[in-house]
Amino acid sequence: MRILIPIGPAANTPGEILRTEFLEPLGLSQSELATKSGLDRMRISEIVRGKRRITAETAIAFAKVFEIEPQFWLNLQVADRRMKGARIRRDRHRSGALVSWCWKRLRADHQRR
Repeated sequence: MRILIPIGPAANTPGEILRTEFLEPLGLSQSELATKSGLDRMRISEIVRGKRRITAETAIAFAKVFEIEPQFWLNLQVADRRMKGARIRRDRHRSGALVSWCWKRLRADHQRR
């Protein structure tokens, strides 16, 4: 059995990275980030909680506040979506393999009767 270990930024959501690598070290609250970026506090909160994606508009606003290229934030979002897509494909594959195994087992049991 192969064990997959997430490596790099995709192992964390963009919101987790925002919180742990930017907000906490800078002592910046979500409300302060909302004020400085001109974004709604709810949007910031949802991003931090992993409930909302980082859009181009959000990436530009974060880039101005943190003086980092907007592409950094968009790349985090793309990596997160790819990781989630890979998990979905892996889970579908596993469930398909389980159904296949169960079907073979049922068929074998039926043929023995």
